Amino acid sequence: MNCPLCNIERRLEDCLDNIFEVNKQYYDMDKFRVALNNAIQNLRTVTFVLQKNKKLIDNFVEWYDEWQNKMRDDKIMKWSVSSRNEIVKQGDLVTLSKAKASLIERWEDDPIFEVEVSPETNYKSLAQVLARVFPKKELLVGIIKLEREWIHEKLPGHELLANLIHCYAFLVRLLKDAHRHVKDDGSGECSWLAEVNLRHEFLPPSLIGEKWDRSILIEIDTGQIFTPGYDRIYADRSMQEEAVERYSFTEKVTESQEVGTCMGECKFLFSMAKSILEKDGFHIPTAFLTLPSG
Repeated sequence: MNCPLCNIERRLEDCLDNIFEVNKQYYDMDKFRVALNNAIQNLRTVTFVLQKNKKLIDNFVEWYDEWQNKMRDDKIMKWSVSSRNEIVKQGDLVTLSKAKASLIERWEDDPIFEVEVSPETNYKSLAQVLARVFPKKELLVGIIKLEREWIHEKLPGHELLANLIHCYAFLVRLLKDAHRHVKDDGSGECSWLAEVNLRHEFLPPSLIGEKWDRSILIEIDTGQIFTPGYDRIYADRSMQEEAVERYSFTEKVTESQEVGTCMGECKFLFSMAKSILEKDGFHIPTAFLTLPSG
């Protein structure tokens, strides 16, 4: 059976789809404006739907008064309420955008230089201009990193996408608390609540641990845009045996006091990297992230 609060859960997850769309359209000014308006309005309707279903929650008035006070004390939540009213009654938000271009010579180095550019900058034209200034032969890589930041004039210093994520996380906490006060109808465990409890700070994995990517990487001599992506690779026993045979991973950490330590693991991985480099002549950048359990 469905959770009694399933309609509110569904509306909140719709907001998450809106936020993903804002991120997707970050570099298209018109589509970004539409996605932003939709996200702000949908976030606001979550509390409307909650109040419409107040009969499902014990002592709703007292409980919700506490959360309303929290919303009033939260600067970004107050901004979302006023922004929704502004969109409905006056039209689009007055947003400000700034952009910065950086020229990178090596992946691991700081930029050669940075310059403020117009948000309307044509990215391929920018690449062509910088290519003339810095001929390809003088650069080992030659990558332009173009970063944009959108803000609202009434909330300076706060990036808009981060604002939306903050509001979403706030509403997740509100709805999570509502489940503690919902009248028991015998429907059993809520799948939405179970999933939320597995999340870090109630956010999906794509929003955890790093600033959302608001940059474009452009190859300076072609104007090609690099699009970050990911893939999952499963290694079976035959692949492991083939790797051992090809690269001769024979060097081990022999000092007993270093086995299982961070330094010991680093030495072992470094020995593997050397074997690959000797065999293939190159080694792609690699990072290993491990839990305390290994």
